[in-house]
Amino acid sequence: FPVTILDGKGYVGTGQTNNGFSKDFYEYDPNTNAWTAKALFPGAARTSAVGFAIEGKGYLGTGQTNGGSVNDFYQYDQQLNEWILKAPVGIITRQEATGFALNGLGYIGTGDDFSSGNNYADFWEYDPALNTWVQIEDFAGTARRYLATFVIGSRAYAGTGTSGTNFKDF
Repeated sequence: FPVTILDGKGYVGTGQTNNGFSKDFYEYDPNTNAWTAKALFPGAARTSAVGFAIEGKGYLGTGQTNGGSVNDFYQYDQQLNEWILKAPVGIITRQEATGFALNGLGYIGTGDDFSSGNNYADFWEYDPALNTWVQIEDFAGTARRYLATFVIGSRAYAGTGTSGTNFKDF
């Protein structure tokens, strides 16, 4: 789970340690320069998950568990320090995807399936008010995993990643 910023604090969690996949979740407060353990992620321990923040809530989903790739999705409420299960991402499981938020909606796309190794180019849009995912236009480049995305103003940018071949497009 990449770092997500909520109300000036950073959040990071899940991943892989020497002991295997993790459910740990932490908050970083830059005012005190301190990390605080938060409620454990309630889904299966995983690595290669995706996260983003929308209107003061954190979201985390997809990734690789001991059982393979997954498409589950959760909302984190920092005020209550609790997780809520939400609608699953799309119709296929995936890991090593990308995610971002833009204009009050969330997006998850690309990645690959652990068991088949297939790379994806599809993208899904999440509406938190309706708790629904809708498939939108595919990523225009070659299907891949580890696509890098970021948002500036009202535009999202995407590029790089790999399908076994490393890309430098954007």
